[in-house]
Amino acid sequence: MSSLFNILGIGRSALQVQQTGISVTGHNIANVNTPGYSRQRVDLTSGEPVAATPGQMGGGVQAVSVQRMHDRFLGAQIDGQSQELGKWEAEKSGLERLQIIFDETGETGLNHNLQEFWHAWQDLANNPGGSVERSQLVSKSQALSDRFQQMSAAVTDVQSDLDTQIGQAVSDINDKAGQIAALNRRIRQAENMGQAPNDLKDRRDQLVKELSSLANVSASESGPVVNISIDGHALVDDETAYALSYTNPDFSIQTSGGPAVIAASAITSGKVGGYLAAKTDGQDYLARLNDLAAGIIDNVNTLHAGGQGLDHSTGLDFFAAGSTSAANIAVNPAIVSDPSKIAAAGAAEDVPGGAANAMAIGNLEFQDLMNGNTATFGAYYASLVGDVAGSAKTAADQFDQNTSVMNQLESYRDEVSGVSIDEEMVNLVQFQHAYAAAAKLISATDEMLDVLMNMG
Repeated sequence: MSSLFNILGIGRSALQVQQTGISVTGHNIANVNTPGYSRQRVDLTSGEPVAATPGQMGGGVQAVSVQRMHDRFLGAQIDGQSQELGKWEAEKSGLERLQIIFDETGETGLNHNLQEFWHAWQDLANNPGGSVERSQLVSKSQALSDRFQQMSAAVTDVQSDLDTQIGQAVSDINDKAGQIAALNRRIRQAENMGQAPNDLKDRRDQLVKELSSLANVSASESGPVVNISIDGHALVDDETAYALSYTNPDFSIQTSGGPAVIAASAITSGKVGGYLAAKTDGQDYLARLNDLAAGIIDNVNTLHAGGQGLDHSTGLDFFAAGSTSAANIAVNPAIVSDPSKIAAAGAAEDVPGGAANAMAIGNLEFQDLMNGNTATFGAYYASLVGDVAGSAKTAADQFDQNTSVMNQLESYRDEVSGVSIDEEMVNLVQFQHAYAAAAKLISATDEMLDVLMNMG
């Protein structure tokens, strides 16, 4: 009779284990589309044998553990690639917005306004007394000034938006750091109770990946917990998360010893690194745009002040006092209200016939007055536009390349950790048939016990 009870025990263990297998398989199927989920597998072993005659009898089956199919080193590679991809995604976004501002493919760009400005001076030189030419020059000059101001304001707006996005990314970093610290605590508690917190570890790994896409953080495992640092400062230490803040232009983090400054130059990847890089580029482009505007203002004003208008006025600046950059360039209001004050004639020329000054100002277009007297205004601006386009293309190419690398790594991860519906369906059928067979074994053993109990 003891052997029959042993068979019942074998059947019971088989039912329990196959039911566990079905549960794990169902969990895999349910999470086939869950980001960061790692396929789970039931590890089985035969039960302890029972001493009997003519020899030891099998003890059924046991579920040893539910194993998480995860490659830690591949996960670290994906985290590192997330940093690069995040950087180029953010930098590409910022540079594309800047490229739109410096777009010269149509007739609405600054280059078009520059050409019309110089041509208006040349037209005036051909007819220095013409009221139409003078009015046209004022109009083209105002259009040029407006265009400079619009571009300056647009670049400044992009810079402000990048600061906002950096602040939002920092908020996301703090949120994810807090979640990781909380998961560290739950994972430790589960492992202390002898449980395998597979799903919690998947969630934590996914958060580390997302955190890596935001900044160049370093993650290290220490027993059941993952610690995160940034620029050598703890962001997550065991079950504690420390707050990062953006104190433009740098960052600060609360540590156990008080606040610590993190220089912006220390954050070189992730979305924050990308936004910072785009912001630095925008600062350079704006500075060069200001240099161009200042060069035009200074040279035109110098020549204009030395000439005379139709009313014999002299010493008058063409661009208004206070015009020093693209942000505040403006035509002198006195000239706007009275175009006869435009100094087309040289100081010693007769008016209205004199045109030497207008010709000299018009010829500024062809003189190397920028970049250490090595480039014309047009060449200097063309170089700026080329650099903007080149940087945007580099960022787009790098984004595409890093996206391709990430896709390959994700594909490798799927081979190790991903859920295959076909495989899970096969497993489901196997566990289902084994469960049915175990039930049949118990039913047959029960009938045998009935026969035995009814004998005699």
